Amino acid sequence: MKRHDAIQIGDLIRQAIREAGAQNSYDAHRICYLWPEAVGPTINRYTSARWVKNDELHVRITSGPIKNELAFMSDAIVQRLNELAGASQSPIIRRLFIH
Repeated sequence: MKRHDAIQIGDLIRQAIREAGAQNSYDAHRICYLWPEAVGPTINRYTSARWVKNDELHVRITSGPIKNELAFMSDAIVQRLNELAGASQSPIIRRLFIH
């Protein structure tokens, strides 16, 4: 049996996702997963749903005042999420919609 160099499991998974053509879907789910890290635990408590559709992150917030504050900070949040996802060159999301 021929031995090959060891490959880390994370690299193997990323390669499989790329080869399957699911990179965009993976990135969208990753952005949703990173939402609590980008906005913090307090705002995340008022988040009831989040999803990505057509390069836009949609977030359902249960508090009116927090919705208003997030609307003012939407560009900074989008930039922060893209940075956390490691997509500074080619952004994963371009807009934030707050519902």
